[in-house]
Amino acid sequence: MSGWLVQGLSGTANQPDIAEAAETYCKWIKDPSGPYVDCHPYRDPEEAFLSCVFDVCGNNGDTLIACNVVQAYEAWCRRIGVRTMGSVIDPCGVCFGDGKSCETGATCQAFGDPHYSTFDGFGHHFQGNCEYILAQDC
Repeated sequence: MSGWLVQGLSGTANQPDIAEAAETYCKWIKDPSGPYVDCHPYRDPEEAFLSCVFDVCGNNGDTLIACNVVQAYEAWCRRIGVRTMGSVIDPCGVCFGDGKSCETGATCQAFGDPHYSTFDGFGHHFQGNCEYILAQDC
């Protein structure tokens, strides 16, 4: 096992190149010429970048949770009215996808500690000490 360190966050990974792959995957969040540059004046992308890298490294290179960080950053930017930015999320809600992976039925899920994916494909990150209903019959 090799270790990884990202500005004070540390852990272990089974592959020596996981930290580099994580930074490559997540770099679009803070790239000064990337798709989210128009949001940078309103929300510093560094925290989202570090969360993304931490999630990729902490999950041995799996990018599913990290994609939710990207989705959350993009959703926040759109909520405050940033409309001129690009996106790395395809119409199916997949980071760096080609738009061909859309499912016929919608799904939601809860995973990790504070990670939730809604039916409309957005990711939310919330820790609370309550019971939640993700879905129920009307």
